[in-house]
Order: sequence, then structure tokens, then C-alpha cells
Amino acid sequence: MLTFLRQFFRDAKNTGSVLPSSTALARAMVHGIATGAPQRWLEVGPGTGPFTRALLAAKRPGDRLVIVELSPEFCTQLEVDVLTPWRKSCPEQAHEVVLINAPIEEVRLEPGFDHVICGLPFNNFPPELIERIMVQLRALIRPAGSLRYFAYIGARTLRDGHGALRGVPPLAEIEKRVLAGCSCSSDMVMANIPPAKATTVILPS
Repeated sequence: MLTFLRQFFRDAKNTGSVLPSSTALARAMVHGIATGAPQRWLEVGPGTGPFTRALLAAKRPGDRLVIVELSPEFCTQLEVDVLTPWRKSCPEQAHEVVLINAPIEEVRLEPGFDHVICGLPFNNFPPELIERIMVQLRALIRPAGSLRYFAYIGARTLRDGHGALRGVPPLAEIEKRVLAGCSCSSDMVMANIPPAKATTVILPS
């Protein structure tokens, strides 16, 4: 918690809330993810790891997870508090989970992920960055795979790091443009601070 608070006050633009995401939001984000044959998962912006913990709990032998996190401090905490204990408990799967410390825009990954779980605070980002990241993430997902992300309820304006941007298209317009042809569903998670909408997007087959 202290790591999250320090990171929030140091870099509020890239840290979406004063508090980490709740267990309830993490469950909504990974619901039904582990089905069928072994899969490839990508988590973007894990922070202190609430979604990572849920993914590791759902992971089966053979599932592969790539985690991309911008903050070195968060990466260190993920390694110490989440990944190291998990690797000790599941040593035969340790090679199937990789943590990369870099902005997602700079990471070159092989496409074909079954599921992408995005914990980035889109409400804090300028529209052009949201659109660029969404386009990149969609391109990494296989046909019929899913993109999962969330936005805080009531945060109706996007930001440029200095304050609300007036007259910019809302997140819904970016979603409509980038995710055309996909099917979308959402869950309202009130047991989170602030409450959030978890969205699951299924790409066309």
C-alpha cells in the first residue's frame, strides 16, 4: 500500500487511483479466462499486482503470462510480494511467467495472445495515447480473443496531465472507433474505490 501511495503522488498521471484495485475488480477482470487448451496472456499496467494475483490463481500449467509494467518500483514490489512467492509454490511453471519493465508502447511482442488484461488508468491519459495503446493491444490479440480493461465510474473527461480536456471525444467514442466489429460487455464493480466499470471485448473470429 505504501508503495502504491508513493507512486501515486510521484506520478498520478500513470497511477489511476490513490488505492490499488480491489479483489472484486480483479475477479471481474479475469472471470472465465482459463478455458480450453493452454493459452498466452498479456497483462499491461499491473501496478502492485491485484490483477496479477488473480491471473496466477487462475493459471494452469502451460498457460503463459507476460506482464508489462512501466514503474521500476512497482516491478520490484511485484517480484518480491507476488512473483517470487508464486514461483516458489509452482517452480515447474516459473518459466511461463515473464515481467518486463517498460512502457507498453515500446515493447515488441509476438501477436496471438488469447487474452489481454489492461490495468492502465485510461481516465488519466490523453485521447491520442488511449487510441494508440488500444490499437496496439488489439493487434496483439488472436481472432476470438479478448481485451479486458476498466474505467472509473463518473470520470467522464479524459486528461492531459494538467487537467480536464474540454471538447475531446469521450472514451466511448474511442472504443467505438478502435473496437469496431468486436462484441463488448461490461460489469459495474461498486466494491472498488472509486467504483469501476470492467469491460470485456471479444474480437471477431
